[in-house]
Amino acid sequence: MTHHLSPVAVFAALMLGFVIDYFSVGHDAWRDKIAFLFYLAGIKEGFNGGTVDTWLLQQLGHAVDLVKTAGNTYLASAQTNLVVGIVIAGVELFALGCLLPERLTSWKWVGKYASWRFPKSSSGKIGWKLLALAVVIGLLADNVRGAIGNAANAGISADCAAVGPVLNLLFGGS
Repeated sequence: MTHHLSPVAVFAALMLGFVIDYFSVGHDAWRDKIAFLFYLAGIKEGFNGGTVDTWLLQQLGHAVDLVKTAGNTYLASAQTNLVVGIVIAGVELFALGCLLPERLTSWKWVGKYASWRFPKSSSGKIGWKLLALAVVIGLLADNVRGAIGNAANAGISADCAAVGPVLNLLFGGS
């Protein structure tokens, strides 16, 4: 796996996301989006492929297997890893809708999808739902297949590549 961030830059990305989120730095329309992108880059680069990633994937697999046993035999024949990928793709699509500018709601093909927003938290509190989205996507995006998986992984790689120079500019090393 090619890393775009050094271990120190991973810490800096997570800390900068935390500061932007906790202290509500910046305009409301951009704050959560920027914090999410820093969280996502830090989590993807720092924790993807590790023990937390493996544990989370196993837990999702167990939950899918539990649902499969509750259904009929047709549902039980679904491949667990593909179902987990579909669930993660849904989370990715939700996050994409939250990242889109609200002015795109006037576009007919986008509609209300661009009006979705990350769950709000008050100033002085961490947006745990925002952080949870970044954790799920950062750790598990590589399990999504097809066009959504390819597009999401390309976008996450672009995010990681873009965050590196910003951290270099701000802190003098990425």
